[in-house]
Amino acid sequence: ERIILTAKKQGIKNFVISINYLGNKIKSYLKDGRKLGVNIIYIKEDKPLGTAGSLYHFNETKKPFIVSNADIISNINYREMLKYHKKLNSYITVGAISNFEKNHYGSIIFKNNRVTKIEEKKEKKYFINAGIYILNSKAKNFFKSERFFHMTDFIQAEILKNKKIYLFPIHENWYDYGIKEKYLKHNEK
Repeated sequence: ERIILTAKKQGIKNFVISINYLGNKIKSYLKDGRKLGVNIIYIKEDKPLGTAGSLYHFNETKKPFIVSNADIISNINYREMLKYHKKLNSYITVGAISNFEKNHYGSIIFKNNRVTKIEEKKEKKYFINAGIYILNSKAKNFFKSERFFHMTDFIQAEILKNKKIYLFPIHENWYDYGIKEKYLKHNEK
């Protein structure tokens, strides 16, 4: 519901929800979306197909479409991400969050067991997959059969075909409710 309401505020009104486990609870709560002022249709997976695998059941579209993991809550600016996707003529745009990792210990750099350097408590910044994507309408053509497929495997397959895949940095709030510890920590606030 939060994902839908965030998108609705930005003018997005049509949603396709892929359901499997506890899908009937989701469907009975959201229904056709009318109470939220949107349109919702459902893809019923008989067996889990993964985020990308369920796209096999997605109807053809001529416009780029957003794919979001349901356990990711963010106040992302979908309009900006779509504008960025179109400007770069991207095949897949991957939402990304910057992540800092601090090593609390000194790292020993060595060659043939001989110490060449000690790097003290280094901080590393990198981007992680935020679980929010925009796909070119032609991406649907990749899914010729019903099979389990992770989105990361789909992206990697398209990278190998030299498709344009771009990163879109997300600066807004972002929470992964799929990780129990993060969910509990965020709800303590």
